[in-house]
Amino acid sequence: MSQDRTKAWEPSQMRASSTFGRQAVSERSNAPAFKFGSATRATQARVYLSKEHEKHTSRSDSPGPAGYDPAAALVQTPAYRFPRADRFPSIDLGAQSPGPGQHNVPSGLGIQRSSSNRSLPSYSMGKATREGLGKLHASRAESVSKFGSHSPGPAHNITQPTLGKQSSSRCKTAPSASFSKSERFVHSSTARVGALSAPKAYATPSTFGKQVEGKHVSEPRTAFGTADRQAQSRVYISKEHCVTAVGRDSPGPQAHFSNSHGRQHESTRSAGFSKSDRWGPRVKAELGSPGPGAYSS
Repeated sequence: MSQDRTKAWEPSQMRASSTFGRQAVSERSNAPAFKFGSATRATQARVYLSKEHEKHTSRSDSPGPAGYDPAAALVQTPAYRFPRADRFPSIDLGAQSPGPGQHNVPSGLGIQRSSSNRSLPSYSMGKATREGLGKLHASRAESVSKFGSHSPGPAHNITQPTLGKQSSSRCKTAPSASFSKSERFVHSSTARVGALSAPKAYATPSTFGKQVEGKHVSEPRTAFGTADRQAQSRVYISKEHCVTAVGRDSPGPQAHFSNSHGRQHESTRSAGFSKSDRWGPRVKAELGSPGPGAYSS
């Protein structure tokens, strides 16, 4: 079956060769390949490479791990142990010496009967009474320490109060005051005062407004005036006061004023824009040159 070379191959029909292994295309180099050897140890032992390789190559005639005897390589080391023989074989110590609980050891407290031990000083509470001890004289310094032994104790000391009347002459009695018990109104003048009216019964005039009594001065009062503007304008006070009345007859803000824009009815002149030509007939005849738009390019 002939193949049409003019027909293009489709991508599914094209097969790309693998890049692993032997390359069929001469443009590609084959990668080095390795594999495990199949030679035996006996054959490998007869191969000589170098002297250094011979040193590191193990011999095949050496025994394996199970062929060694570990006990043969061990050296007998010296051994030690505690002896079990008696310390004193000729003396029977068990029959002559007492045990630990049979010794009678004297106490280290109190009086020591052995001369090698020193007895410590001991003290006891005295049984003498205070009366018997007071009759003994040891030294002058000891007598000084007894000063005040016949004085009363703190509970026997009676302290007088410092308030009220002092019985001791060394203490000064503070002055005292009391309320009197006599009647309030004893004399006739006080009885007359008691017959007067109470403070609330008096009719006290007010201090505001006109004062009726002559000893009280009435305060000045100010009121709003009732005169109209026409009557007030006829009053002359001073020249400065007349200056303040200037403009009183002027019209008010609501008075009508004529408009200042447009035609004015009053005789005053008004200004306006002229309507004559800017250039007269003579100037126009002299300036007869054509303008920029009159030229034909």
